[in-house]
Formats: sequence, C-alpha cells, structure tokens
Amino acid sequence: QGSAITFGELSGESKGGASMESHTRAVVVLGGDATSPEAYKDTIEYFTMATRGNTTDFGNATSNVGAINDNAATNRVRGVYHNARTSDGGSNKNILEYVTIASTGNATDFGDLTSARGYSGGVSSTTRGIFGGGGAPSISNVIDFVTIATTGDAQNFGDLVEPQSLFAGTSSSTRGVFGGGRNNTPSENTLHNTMQYITIATTGDAQDFGDLVGPAVYGCGGLSDVHGGLG
Repeated sequence: QGSAITFGELSGESKGGASMESHTRAVVVLGGDATSPEAYKDTIEYFTMATRGNTTDFGNATSNVGAINDNAATNRVRGVYHNARTSDGGSNKNILEYVTIASTGNATDFGDLTSARGYSGGVSSTTRGIFGGGGAPSISNVIDFVTIATTGDAQNFGDLVEPQSLFAGTSSSTRGVFGGGRNNTPSENTLHNTMQYITIATTGDAQDFGDLVGPAVYGCGGLSDVHGGLG
C-alpha cells in the first residue's frame, strides 16, 4: 500500500475512456464529453508499463467516441471495447471494436452487443470478454459475453443483481466483479456501493459480492492481479 506516483500524461483530456493491456503494454481509448458530440474523439494511445512516460499515438477508433466508461475486455493479445457513444447524434450504440495490443493501428469492427446501451462495465479472462449493464436514460441489467480471440456478435450471459450503469469491473482469470455505479431512473438517482460477481467461464446471473467502502460512480476504475482487485 502507498500513494500513487506520477507516471506520465495522455496527449489530451479524456472523459470516460477505456483501457486494455497486455503483460507489457497498456492501450487507452480516449473519451470525449458525452453532452457535447463536437468534443468526441477517435484517439487511441499506448504506453509501456515498465517505464514511466507519456503516451504515444496508437491509432484511431472507427468513429469519434464519447464518454464510454471503462467498458473493455482483453486476453492480453487483443483488446475489445464497447464504443457506446458516437458523434452521429450521441445515442447509445451496441458497437464492439478491437485492437491488437502488441502492434499499432486503427481499431476494427468486432461485432455487436445484444442491445444498444451506454456506460457498461467490462471484465475478462484470457478467453472471454463480459460486458454488463449500462444505459441512459433507461438502465439495463443485461450481461453479454464474447470470445475475444474471434470476432462476432455477443451472446447473452445472464443478468445483473440489479440494473446498473457507470460502474467498474475487475477480474481474475476465473471471476469478474462489478462495483459501484448508478441507477439513474427518474425515481432513483443515487450512487451505489454494491458489488456483484460472475464466474466468467459459465453463464448465469450475477450474485452479491459485498460492498465498497463508499459509493462510487463514473470515474471509478478497477484493476487486479490473480488474487484480488482494487477500485
């Protein structure tokens, strides 16, 4: 445990982007302001995790990206992310795109989620990518999965314990945990501290995991090794 140390900087401001990593390199899809389509970006950057320094240009998303939250999955070779907001009016999308992390280049179409939604959360094993929840204005409890090594549309995995959006995911090689978030329906617009988990290799509904120390939303992020996660 200890305080964070400055590592470097992105090329510009990012709101609600997505990150994917191998054992040596991290790739970041920069997000724009969801309320201002003219501020959307198509920028993808990378850095080498063993050395401190600023990011380097990687390539471009297939379209300008709004605030998409950290909804990405990786098998350490390929990274898949949900491009939930594009600049053609800012409506929610079901678009999945991917990059090959070890090389640079533009993102490529992967397939589609089972429904259009924004601000989902992503977890993954070395085989599967899982995308749960999302929404705005209506919030989803749907969990979808893809096989990362192949391209194609997502399939239904199960349901979250409760509909959730703007939350974070973290995972080991076997289990994925979603935490925090918001259910911003007209009748309920509070931040959540709940955590829920799935077993990635199987399909089925999420189960209660426990609670975060405090409510978290939007900017919360998850990371893990094979033993646990931090948010």
